[in-house]
Amino acid sequence: MDRSDISKLDISLDNKKQHYLAGDKVSGLLRLTILGPESAPYPHIGLVCVAESKWVESAGTYFHREGQEYRDQQTYVDLVYKMPEQCDTIAVHLTVANLSTLDATPRVTLYETQVYMCGERHKSLQAAVTGPVMGNKVIQETCDSQSVFVTIPTTASLSIKSFIVSVKYMIHVTLDIPYAHDLHVDLPVVVVNKEALVEPERPIFNGSK
Repeated sequence: MDRSDISKLDISLDNKKQHYLAGDKVSGLLRLTILGPESAPYPHIGLVCVAESKWVESAGTYFHREGQEYRDQQTYVDLVYKMPEQCDTIAVHLTVANLSTLDATPRVTLYETQVYMCGERHKSLQAAVTGPVMGNKVIQETCDSQSVFVTIPTTASLSIKSFIVSVKYMIHVTLDIPYAHDLHVDLPVVVVNKEALVEPERPIFNGSK
């Protein structure tokens, strides 16, 4: 199983204080350098904040003079943060010429279609793998160019085409026009990884004996 390792860890606090009082806010920046293949899972970051207090009792007594010290330690924060996985993003560039008397809003959705085949029969299932991503409203009688970004889920399958099953994707663009028929455009996309783009090495056979 692939794994990733942290080769460098650096924590810098904004106020660079060594001691904090109750009610103080601690803020800073955590920098990580992670080494490993892209397929390796990202690590979980555990954050534990422990407060330690020290005090002496009966000042001036024997115990005080001998340096008798009391301690108390308590954990206030204990959480685990999972780093977000890297996801590819599809940029959809739109140009909307709204010559109507109504405002229009574009929205973009990524759909997945699975087709199962058995001889001459087939069954297809289609579902949205992302929620609709809304663009900027285009005011009536204006023209606007904008970009809408759709993130491919990490759980999405690769595009597949075989005699048994096929998986394909499309970007569904809708121009939402109130009190009128919406306009729709479907754009096919192919979801692959780097390994799928690399052509396998073809073996070279020597026919001579």
